[in-house]
Amino acid sequence: EHYFGAGRLFDDREKLLLLDPAMVRRCDPADARRLTGELAARVSHLSSLDQMLYLDMMLWLPDDVLLKVDKVGMAHALELRVPYLDHRLVEFAFRCPPDLKMRGAVSKYVLRRALAPLLPERFVNRPKVSFPVPITGLMAGPFYRWAADLLTDRRALERGYFSRRALDGLLERAASGRRWFGRQLFALVMLELWHRTFIDRTAALPVAGGGAGFG
Repeated sequence: EHYFGAGRLFDDREKLLLLDPAMVRRCDPADARRLTGELAARVSHLSSLDQMLYLDMMLWLPDDVLLKVDKVGMAHALELRVPYLDHRLVEFAFRCPPDLKMRGAVSKYVLRRALAPLLPERFVNRPKVSFPVPITGLMAGPFYRWAADLLTDRRALERGYFSRRALDGLLERAASGRRWFGRQLFALVMLELWHRTFIDRTAALPVAGGGAGFG
């Protein structure tokens, strides 16, 4: 439940409010929770930490970060490799007890200890650093008007996915610059661009500066 809550953009209530009533009747907003639960059930005998690592391996890695890494590399004619995902290393990691993976607030505990004799202390004990994309700032700033025009134009609205009232509310909240609403808006923009690219078969790329340059 904690894993599902940390990884979602919309909770079940938000989905019910955002989706058009006709769309709610055609799909179950709880499908994502059910998929996560089915995967977790496969490893219910493992520790909570290992269950979350398994879900990451099955969902987040192939459908998110590895996909992005592969696309970025191929866009620059680079064949990237991920050495920590060598199957022998992954299998070894799952055999390790949880306290070797995370001890207190220290992540990657066994890896840090193994490399301690080889690396300077400032590297071994350096906190994890992510590479976030400034989605919230973009959605509240230079791309806001473009995103709003994209999601409220006739073609997008006629799909019948979302309640217009709820969509307008999300656009208003995203304009405030609050982090979560910007990410929610970005997700809807990506859905519409995907639809135009692969279903409608029309180009749908933003114009620099946030102009309404979609087809």
